[in-house]
Amino acid sequence: MRGVAKVLDKGAIREEIAGTARRGGFPGMTGLGDDIGEEMMKGKLRERVNTTTKEEVMRKTFMSVIFAVIFLLAAALSANAGIVDQSNLAQPGSTPGWLAMSWGISQTFQPGLPTLTGVDIDILTANPQFGDATITAEIRNSSAQVLASSSQLVSVGYNGLLHFDFASAIPVTVGDTYELYVPGSKDTFGWTYTGDTYPKGFRTLWGLAGPEAHPDEDCVFQTYGNPVPLPASILFFGTGLTGLAGIRLRIRHLGRMG
Repeated sequence: MRGVAKVLDKGAIREEIAGTARRGGFPGMTGLGDDIGEEMMKGKLRERVNTTTKEEVMRKTFMSVIFAVIFLLAAALSANAGIVDQSNLAQPGSTPGWLAMSWGISQTFQPGLPTLTGVDIDILTANPQFGDATITAEIRNSSAQVLASSSQLVSVGYNGLLHFDFASAIPVTVGDTYELYVPGSKDTFGWTYTGDTYPKGFRTLWGLAGPEAHPDEDCVFQTYGNPVPLPASILFFGTGLTGLAGIRLRIRHLGRMG
């Protein structure tokens, strides 16, 4: 290494030997030849260089651990947030209709990704006199089994896309039919809908088993998913942790050297 060569420069070694001798650093050794004293100083300097090099390796390894942890956390958060999968948004300038939440409204859809992480529904404040309301979004399969649910309290005056995150990613089958169901709530808010603008589903009242299906109408909604299935994400994270454990063992090994 360039730094080591500089430290072991012969002129520098001789200068340090001379300085040590002047300070009485070699008592009883004045009869020794220059070569012996020089070799002793080389040994001391090599030990100093090795210690410095070991500390530098440990510092760089520690920084690598920090960056690896940050990367894993960012990957995990990104996987949980998901990306837009299915989407049926109102066209700019259009005026969608709306239905009061007390009806129990649902929208069927077919996911294009193997996981489902969250949904949006487009709502408006229709009857502010009824006050704030708790709105729930459920994901059901074709057998009306609830796969995930998320609720939040919404304040009067809210208008626009209302986002729901699920506690964990839901494994789904691409191309199968699922239902985004909003159980009955206060009539404070309405869920907006359009004409037949989403070809992979339709709007219903009281769910798929309810009395009214409207194949010519669709609710305004979006779904979020991730192209990496949950088991693969867990495996990726576990592999990262295994790598971090190996780095930690290397640090301990370096600590025992010398």
